[in-house]
Amino acid sequence: MIAAQILLEKYKILFNNPNLSITDLKAIQKAEMCYKYFFYTSQKNNKDFLNDEIFLNFVKLNAVNIH
Repeated sequence: MIAAQILLEKYKILFNNPNLSITDLKAIQKAEMCYKYFFYTSQKNNKDFLNDEIFLNFVKLNAVNIH
């Protein structure tokens, strides 16, 4: 549970939203998995997806409290 709390705090800062919940964290993790699969499986690079605007927009589609 401590790892989840650390990740949640990281995303609260990243999205500038203190109202994110564990449900949002689950959605973010799911979005990350889908994003990596769909957008990076055919590419062979080490691009940092957390800084990618496409990833952040993809997360916003799946999260509950991110506006």
